[in-house]
Amino acid sequence: MDAEGKELLANRLAKELSERYGCEFGVVSRRDFWLCRRSSRDYFKGQGLMYTYTQADINDVYFEGKRFIKWPDDWIDPYPISVETVTISRDQIEIETEGFDLHFLCKYYYALWPLLLLFSNEDSMTVMLSEREDRMKAARIMPAVIKDIEVFLKSLRSSLQRWNVSQREAKCDFSELEVSLKFDIVGMNDEQIINEVLKRIEALTEHLKRMKTEWFPSEERRKCYEETKLFRDDPFRERIWSRVICKWPLKRDREFDKKYEDVVRDELIESLKDPRHKVYNLDGYKLRLADYKLVTEKVRTKVIESEKVVEREILKEKIEGGKIIVDKHSRLYKFPLEKIEFLKEDFPELFK
Repeated sequence: MDAEGKELLANRLAKELSERYGCEFGVVSRRDFWLCRRSSRDYFKGQGLMYTYTQADINDVYFEGKRFIKWPDDWIDPYPISVETVTISRDQIEIETEGFDLHFLCKYYYALWPLLLLFSNEDSMTVMLSEREDRMKAARIMPAVIKDIEVFLKSLRSSLQRWNVSQREAKCDFSELEVSLKFDIVGMNDEQIINEVLKRIEALTEHLKRMKTEWFPSEERRKCYEETKLFRDDPFRERIWSRVICKWPLKRDREFDKKYEDVVRDELIESLKDPRHKVYNLDGYKLRLADYKLVTEKVRTKVIESEKVVEREILKEKIEGGKIIVDKHSRLYKFPLEKIEFLKEDFPELFK
C-alpha cells in the first residue's frame, strides 16, 4: 500500500471509529506508517476522578501524595471505552490498547519492585510471568497481581475466540495489562482491511469493557488486594527499601539470557553496597552474588578544593566476577493457601 492509500485508509478509520465509539480519533503521519490515534483524555476535570488511569506519575500521586486507593472510585473510567491506536504500515496493521501500571500495584500492596529490563522492548513482567508455571509460583508472594493477570488472559481469550481472531496475533504486556493485535493485509482491498480492523477492535473493546466495568472496580477484586496487603504500618513505602522480584534462572536464548543476567548482577552488586536492597526469585528465595572479587582501580573525579573544582585521581573498589546463587535460608513471606483461595479456579493443582 502506497502513502496516499494509507492516508485515505487512516482517515476513513478515524471517522468510523469516532462515530462508532463516541470518542475522537485523529490521524498522524510518520515516515513509514500512518497512525490513527485516540485523542488524550483529561482525568482531572469533572466527575469520576481517575487517578489510576492518568498520565501523571502514579507514584507521585499515591506514595508522595500519601493517598490511599479509593475503591471503586479510582477504577471507574468516565470516558467511552475503546482502543488507543491503529497503526497502518505497508503490509501490516497493529491495534493497541491502553492499560495501567501493574508495577505500581506490586509496590503498593506487596512492596515488590519487578526487575526493569531497559535493554529489551519486552516488559519485565511479561518476561517473568508469561509461563503459567511461573505465575503459579508468584501466586504465593503477590496473589492479587497474579489474579489480575489471570482474569486479563481469560477475558482476552474469550473475546478473541468469540470474534474469530487468532491468539497468535496477540502480544500482551503484563506490566501495563495491555494487548496489541498485529495482522497482515497483503492482498486485501480497503473494504476488507476496514472490516478486519473493525472486527478486531470489537474484540478488544469487548475485552476492555469487561475489564474496566466488571473487574477493575469490583468488590471481589478489592478483597483480593486489600485482604492480602503487606506492611500495613508503612502504606506509602517510606521505610521499606527496594525488594526486587525477578525470574531466576531464565532460559530463553544465549544473547537475551546474558543481558538479563547482567541486569540481575547489577541489582545484586547494588545489594552488596546497601544490604537494604534485596533481590528475590519467583519462589521467594533471596538471590546473592558469591565468589566475586574486589578489584581496586584508579579513577579520575572532580572535587572542590579551596572553592575551586579540580580533578584528582582516587582509588575505587569495583566488584568483578562471581556467580548468582539462590539462598534458600532467606525468603519472602508466602501467603498460606487459605488466604489466596480466590486463585483456586486458576491454579487448582496448587491447592491439592
